[in-house]
Amino acid sequence: VIETSYQRAAEPLKGAASSSFGAIDLLASVDFANYQPANGATYPVGDFGASLVSVAAMIKADIGLECIEVDIPQWDHHAAMGPVDGTLAIKLADLSAGLNALHKDLTAELGHVTIVVKSEFGRRVAENGSAGTDHGHGGVMMVLGGNVNGGQVHGQWPGLDPASLGNGDLPITTDYRDVLAEILAMRLGSTSLADVFPQHTPQFPGIVS
Repeated sequence: VIETSYQRAAEPLKGAASSSFGAIDLLASVDFANYQPANGATYPVGDFGASLVSVAAMIKADIGLECIEVDIPQWDHHAAMGPVDGTLAIKLADLSAGLNALHKDLTAELGHVTIVVKSEFGRRVAENGSAGTDHGHGGVMMVLGGNVNGGQVHGQWPGLDPASLGNGDLPITTDYRDVLAEILAMRLGSTSLADVFPQHTPQFPGIVS
């Protein structure tokens, strides 16, 4: 009944609804409930781990998945970050365990899987008065999976000397759009980078092949 009602809607709502219902039907074909990770992979308990299990299930179901985003909230730590047992350490341990499990689970599929990890903002270099850090500029991206030129750090490391910082922040040396554009072109065969990243001419950093 709902699907029929949207067929009478005007565009672009009609087309969006049609594709959404198609996606719902496609996801219904994946047996999420009975999915068993391979190679002894153990995902961390919580929303992040559960999301990665669903990602692995969809990849192995071979339903034509091209891109999926998993969000990990609550990284905005302005206080008590802690190098060993603080909020940041706990979040990093969860991230590490999840990526390790996903990599192990998808061993047989890594030839056509590329995983990108990035933050929406960097952090200040100096600690603030609450044992945390405030918003900054430069951050880090991690890329793993098949056809990744891994085992190395790409880009330029400016150092932590105050003279090398920009108003107390790490300067941005690699545009995140260059990394994503290279993955889209090399791994997905995209020829429409100008539509994805308007007014930007990507310079491929050589991260994937």
